[in-house]
Amino acid sequence: MSSIIEELKRESITIHWVLLTALGAAINSIFWSQYLFFSPRLLSSIPDLTGYSLLYALTIFLFSLGSSLSLPEKRIVAPSDVQLGSFPIILTVGYAILYQNLAGYIVTIAFSFALLYILGQFLNRALVGIIGIYGTRQDCCFYSYSVKLPIDDLLKRMKEEDFTKATNLSQSKRMKKTRVFHTSSDERCQAHLFLKPSRDQDSKTCLVNIIGYERTRYGIRKSQQCEYRIEMITCLLSKLYKAQKEPKDDAFYETSMHYALLPIRNRLQSKRISQRIVLACVFLAFIVVPMAMFKFGLLPSWESLAAIEIPTLVAALDLFARLKK
Repeated sequence: MSSIIEELKRESITIHWVLLTALGAAINSIFWSQYLFFSPRLLSSIPDLTGYSLLYALTIFLFSLGSSLSLPEKRIVAPSDVQLGSFPIILTVGYAILYQNLAGYIVTIAFSFALLYILGQFLNRALVGIIGIYGTRQDCCFYSYSVKLPIDDLLKRMKEEDFTKATNLSQSKRMKKTRVFHTSSDERCQAHLFLKPSRDQDSKTCLVNIIGYERTRYGIRKSQQCEYRIEMITCLLSKLYKAQKEPKDDAFYETSMHYALLPIRNRLQSKRISQRIVLACVFLAFIVVPMAMFKFGLLPSWESLAAIEIPTLVAALDLFARLKK
């Protein structure tokens, strides 16, 4: 029964994610349709184009940030999905207006698609850099070993070319009493290896933690391929350095997990600032920015402003009602 409830919960979150992405696409299409098809200054003024692009990008970024934080489980409402989702709407509106000028229509649509794609990719990086990707410790493979070698000797052997080429592990950071090796950040299967001296008086023994996961576009997960990769590294350690399985050391485990899971860290989380305050600031900014755009003539009609603000206010009220429960 519990598995059915969990599955329904996941489906509900997916539906929320789809609806929020669609809402963002609708809002973005209002912005760009107004500029592309109702502005006589299209491409005639670089400052105008830059200003419009930055304002629209900021608004969609705030929408994606607030929407991602509002979901019960961490999901990324990606700006690139919002931007590309708005393209079919812009395509339809453009054809309805410019069908008699086919050449102008093709140029405008090609330009808008390229600009939306570039903005979306840039905003994706900014959003993931702030709130991180989704995932938990349960999405990782974890192994704990001990090696009867002094840490300096083991480090020297692990830096040998044959070992680094076989495992794709390279030393990246030296923390307090801990050395870290990991694969390149571009690899799909991420492996992290942590070394520290044993807490016993005998300094000839090292503790080794190995953590691995598969990196997807917006998250991490445990996969069979990644488990094979980690097991290959553990087999090498056992064969070359007589590594033996060891019960996990709680403090070392926490240190290792904290470093390995830095990609999922949400930089907006703070003991002093609650999620409710963060969301309030994000939604307030998202509501204020379109009003400022309307004030300075960047949104030409009340209808455009209302089409953006009303769904946002309804979503914000619904969200805060759920947070109170």
